[in-house]
Amino acid sequence: MGGEVTQLILVDRPELVRRTILVGTGPRNGDGGPMRPETAELFARTYERQDEMWLPIMFSPSATSQAAGREWLERTRARAGDRDVPVSVETATAHRAAATRWSAPVEDRFAYLRDLARPVLVVNGHEDIVIATINSFHLQQNLPNAQLILYPDSGHGAHFQFPHLFVTHARLFLDA
Repeated sequence: MGGEVTQLILVDRPELVRRTILVGTGPRNGDGGPMRPETAELFARTYERQDEMWLPIMFSPSATSQAAGREWLERTRARAGDRDVPVSVETATAHRAAATRWSAPVEDRFAYLRDLARPVLVVNGHEDIVIATINSFHLQQNLPNAQLILYPDSGHGAHFQFPHLFVTHARLFLDA
């Protein structure tokens, strides 16, 4: 929901933002609905190690992408302190409800984007199954000052698959 919340901040309080990076997100009422059933099932499945749920969700099915996902899991598991608390059922339910509202049909669905003049970098994976990659194009085409980067052979976690490249791109954008 971070990208959706960020868009709302850009609408309601643009003076708080100099530049924005939107990763793996889409516009209000974007293409693909709140989530396809086959993707939702991945969140509900039980895994041998539950954090392995992220491999099919955040990374594409290719061997290269899955290997990058396992490297990301190892980096994540290595962090012993200051970890996020597990997501509760109540939080997951609230997230689904908010995502459903975000994807509800509205007239001229991208109109709110056209007045957001702050520079925006839109980043996504070529094969995002959580928020369809086409939505990254919608953001770039309707935000008046947006750039788009799509990482190859990657999904919703493209920035985790290509961490060094993502940081390089983010720095270039933020320092401009």
